[in-house]
Amino acid sequence: MPLAVSCRRRESDGHVKNSLQVQIRGAPGSEPEATRITRAPFAAEHVILPRNTTYDFRWGGEAAYLAWHDIVLNDGAIQGDNIPLTHSLDLRRRLTFLPKGVRVQGFSEQADRVNAYTVLYFDQAWLLDQLEASSSEGDLSPLVHYLDLPLNATMEKLTQAVRSPNAAPRLLLDTLALLAGAELLGVFSSRRRAAGGLSAAQQTAAEDFIEAHFREDVGLAEIAAAAGLSPFHFTRGFKRATGTTPYRYVLERRVRYAKELMRDSDLSLGEIAITAGFKNASHFSRVFAELTGAPPRVYRQQLIN
Repeated sequence: MPLAVSCRRRESDGHVKNSLQVQIRGAPGSEPEATRITRAPFAAEHVILPRNTTYDFRWGGEAAYLAWHDIVLNDGAIQGDNIPLTHSLDLRRRLTFLPKGVRVQGFSEQADRVNAYTVLYFDQAWLLDQLEASSSEGDLSPLVHYLDLPLNATMEKLTQAVRSPNAAPRLLLDTLALLAGAELLGVFSSRRRAAGGLSAAQQTAAEDFIEAHFREDVGLAEIAAAAGLSPFHFTRGFKRATGTTPYRYVLERRVRYAKELMRDSDLSLGEIAITAGFKNASHFSRVFAELTGAPPRVYRQQLIN
């Protein structure tokens, strides 16, 4: 199980601190391709590993570690604190969670394929506080190469976001990090019976804040604060109240504004994309087509006709 091979020294990302040692055996000059996003107190990284390369690794991070693997090995092993010697070769769609302070070591001999993984580092105390979880840090134990379908889906979405860091909205990253943490801790199942939605005042406050800032790269915590809630409880309550996530709600508002601009201005589609709050014209076109059923160019042509 490769562990963040792009980090070869102790580093700090706000509250996220990692300590990793990696040694490459054979194939000198082969380096992983890594894309990283830091949003203290969490960070996410996507790593593509060279073919037919073997790594020895040792991990002892102060941050918690949650990884999603798309990896096949010819050989490999991992062991560590409360982790017996484990040999797994097919790690596709498997997950590994290492709580803060857990030390592991092992090796990975890559199969002749494109192997990759995505890892979410996060401050453990921060996550428990954000989710208002009843679990304590001492309740968390390592999980190695396990399968969880809902968490898989969330980590796959996180992978896509990290692979395009310049186009990833803060709100999307915040939401995915908290959702992954909630699914990891089993918060959804343990709190499913809890009362859900937002009060009328909370919903109005959130919608008013979004209306004022939907063209900006706004974060989840900022919207939640407007409603007076933690990000986790706000996300859950907002979806129950509106039937959609805060991120999709913002996208839908941007698309409505883009329609107004297409109808009432002579701006180019690229200018409309930026004005409406999208990262670029490609992202705008993809979202617009998904939400309306037609690309922006076709929609504008229909207005003319």
